[in-house]
Amino acid sequence: MKTLLTTSELIDYLGVSRPTLYAWVKDRGFPHIRIGRLNRYDQQEVDEWMAQQTLKANAEAAALQEAHPRLGRHDRHRPVTFVLD
Repeated sequence: MKTLLTTSELIDYLGVSRPTLYAWVKDRGFPHIRIGRLNRYDQQEVDEWMAQQTLKANAEAAALQEAHPRLGRHDRHRPVTFVLD
């Protein structure tokens, strides 16, 4: 049986704000079920969607790293010190 979460339960589960959740539903195709005027969320579908988003973000970061190999390597950047005589 599906576990359907309310909006408040999902906000607590994901640790996001209500406006963020509504933006995901509106703009990013976040999986939800409309029951009358209420939204419900299947926990398994939410977990799968979050995993897909994580994979997509990791792939984009890897592609960006390949295109710009120095990006994100802040440990190699050392401050330059000038000595004035």
